[in-house]
Amino acid sequence: MSTDLEGTTRQPGLPRQERAWATRARLLAAARDAFASRGHDQTNLTEHILKPAGVSVGSFYNQFSDKTDLLIAVLDEAAEERFRLVFPHDTRPQRSPGDDVLRAAFGRFFDSLDAEHHQWRIQLREQNNPNPRIRERVRAGNRRWTEEVTSLLRQTSTDTDDDWIARAAPMLVTFALGLAAGYLDLPDNERSRARRTIIADATRFAASGLGPTPAPTRRSPRRKPAPKART
Repeated sequence: MSTDLEGTTRQPGLPRQERAWATRARLLAAARDAFASRGHDQTNLTEHILKPAGVSVGSFYNQFSDKTDLLIAVLDEAAEERFRLVFPHDTRPQRSPGDDVLRAAFGRFFDSLDAEHHQWRIQLREQNNPNPRIRERVRAGNRRWTEEVTSLLRQTSTDTDDDWIARAAPMLVTFALGLAAGYLDLPDNERSRARRTIIADATRFAASGLGPTPAPTRRSPRRKPAPKART
């Protein structure tokens, strides 16, 4: 192995395009670790990404325009992987009960959390990033999730009110993101034990909510004790 003029490790015999793809892959891998643990704003491009990846500054700028561009590439790559897992394209229209469909969807969702926890941590961490480029990319991802969840609800819900389903879908997406944050905060050894219960509870809540709200009970006014008669 040798080093090119920019300081990047070169693999002999690899065509230039393959070397470029190998460099990009190392940058994405190092970026996933850095952004998951530190977040975009606290990640130093040179110290936390380029040095671990073994990539020079010049080679980085041949691939990406800046650190934010790299983060967006990480988000896009992760989004495609998650969609393939959670919403597989070969899924046929379901004829099973709605609870079964939701339970299977939540199962795939938690498979994604377990398999891609670094990518999920980045997505959750950057939800409120003030950078407009990052914020728009995150919002675009949430809109895509909402479209898929809307389609899922139309398959499973007995309610034919499309307006209600359109309002319910973003609420369910927000609910799922909250589940993801809580699940990933658990220690590794607790996640596997909690997973089954969380999926069952999430399915029950998504399918039926909290159930009918009980009417408030009215308390009768408290009577003051009668004064004791003087003797």
